[in-house]
Amino acid sequence: MKQGRPSRFSRKPPARHNKRRDHGDRRSGATGRLSAHSPADSMGSFLVGPHEDRMSLLDFLAGALNNSRRGIKAILDRRDVFVNEKRVWMARHELHAGDRIEVLLSSEEQCGTGRGANVLFRDNWYAVMDKPSGIVTCGTGDSFELVLRREMNAPGLAAVHRLDRDTTGCLIFAFDPGSFEAMIPLFRNRLMEKEYLAMVEGCMRERRMTITAPVDGEKSVTHVEVMCANGFASCLRVRIETGRTHQIRQHLASTGHPVLGDREYAGGRKALPEYRRVPRQMLHAALVGFPHPFTGKQVSVSAPVPDDFRQCLALFGLRLI
Repeated sequence: MKQGRPSRFSRKPPARHNKRRDHGDRRSGATGRLSAHSPADSMGSFLVGPHEDRMSLLDFLAGALNNSRRGIKAILDRRDVFVNEKRVWMARHELHAGDRIEVLLSSEEQCGTGRGANVLFRDNWYAVMDKPSGIVTCGTGDSFELVLRREMNAPGLAAVHRLDRDTTGCLIFAFDPGSFEAMIPLFRNRLMEKEYLAMVEGCMRERRMTITAPVDGEKSVTHVEVMCANGFASCLRVRIETGRTHQIRQHLASTGHPVLGDREYAGGRKALPEYRRVPRQMLHAALVGFPHPFTGKQVSVSAPVPDDFRQCLALFGLRLI
């Protein structure tokens, strides 16, 4: 990424009613058809992170906007997505680290409310924040990234990777484009250490396992260790070698033990009354580690277990040792 590149998040008026044909814009250009948007619509801007290199546009937006694949296809069909300022609607379009994605979103599609969080680590280049639940990592509206830009007075702050809306814990941010770009080789060469805590339905009897099922056709590796379990639920320590969208949730669901509170990958199962009381998916990014690109030192940061996770442990009679 070159110095002086536009910041990762931008809000600007949707100046897209231009009759000049854009990349791939033949159909709308030929018919003269223009999308109708309200004044509340907003242009969200995203930067493809190093862990998202070669990801499809559909999968990237599904994770970035916390939306279903069907919902993202509807946005693509509206011709409201731009990659590096060129209109793209192909769901399989391959992205690369550093690509800039712009999406015109309605008010209903914009991100939810945001709030600040604890600083777990900070230096001149990076900050590791303790992300709360109920807020998307980046995008339009009050995303976590935008909240932190205001609170930390850091207009160039950009998330290096993402956590789902309801996942808590360690999230790395870079303060400038050079710091962001320096993280790309670490993800590409799998030098990142990422460890999660997850609570899942039922008793997982195999104490240790490695799951290698592809996610969206891509190689994916998840290591699982049971920390405590009973007949109702299990608490797991999870390490990932790859960072596919919803990788942990999909892999654990494939074992017959979906993450507690997961509304997407546990769908269709008969839920016990206790399961229905779980307010969110019980997934927590407990630890992140990486060799610092500028100091050469190994950085290892952990996030405390949030209160609602502990309450869920107590609900099912489980206890972390």
